[in-house]
Order: sequence, then structure tokens, then C-alpha cells
Amino acid sequence: MARASKKFPQTAYVAMKNSLQMEWQYVHRTVSDAGKFFDRVEEAIASEFLPSLFGVDDGITRKYRKLAELQVRHGGLSLSNPTTNANECYKSSTLYCSHLLSALRSRVQYRPVDNLECQSEVMPEYWSRIEAAYKAEFKSEVDQFSQNAQRTLKRANKTGR
Repeated sequence: MARASKKFPQTAYVAMKNSLQMEWQYVHRTVSDAGKFFDRVEEAIASEFLPSLFGVDDGITRKYRKLAELQVRHGGLSLSNPTTNANECYKSSTLYCSHLLSALRSRVQYRPVDNLECQSEVMPEYWSRIEAAYKAEFKSEVDQFSQNAQRTLKRANKTGR
């Protein structure tokens, strides 16, 4: 992916975001505590993919990696860290599927209406926690940049661009 990003940065970014990231998030949602197995993936993203994507030779600093983790509407690239978000993915997935899991364990009878009700209760709470975490992360990370970069990032955070 890093080699492709030198010549085709947009294509490499989309491939990383829409393919590889979705694959590791699937593992995170289905395997408890899977983040500890993704250290080498995160190392490759931080030391090879992102520097190649940004066109720098000497690597990127922690603050730029943290910025890349933010959602696009908060000024980032939405390239999550596969070592740190695994537990949250697993927890949200088990909550989202709790009625189905209970039915599979013969604790309750499966009813589609109850399943949808369970999902509709869980998702707003999940998204509000994610949004609050991104806002807090943005506030803590933006202060590390120059005045001009802060202004640009704050505008991107307000406008989503």
C-alpha cells in the first residue's frame, strides 16, 4: 500500500480506508482483545504508509498520526489505530448483537422486533460516545500545531472540510 501511495495517493488511501481497515475492524468486532495482535500493522501505517501518503521521507510524528485517526469531519483521515480501538469495537458489537447472542445461547426466544429494538437503543449511545471521544481527542491534539495549522484544523472541524 505504501508503494502505491507514492504514485496514486487517493487510490491507496481509499483502499486502506475501505478495505484493509474494514477487515481489521471485523476482527475487532468478533474477537475479544484483538488489538494486541495489530502492533505490526500500526507500525507499518505510522512508519511506511502515512509518510508515503504525505510524501515525506523521515516518517511522521505522533501528533500527525493522532490527527490521521480523527474522523474526516474533525480534520483527520479516519484511519483508526488498530491497536487502540479493538476493545471499543468488540464491546459495541456485542451490545448491538446482544438479543441475537442471548437467543443463540437459548436465554430468550429470538424475535426480530426485539432485535431491532435492542439495536435501536444501542446505536445512538454508541455514536454519542464515539463523537464525544473524537471531540475530546481533537481538542487535546490541536494545541500541538502551529497557529496557522490550528486555524485550519479548527475550520475543518467546524465545516467538516
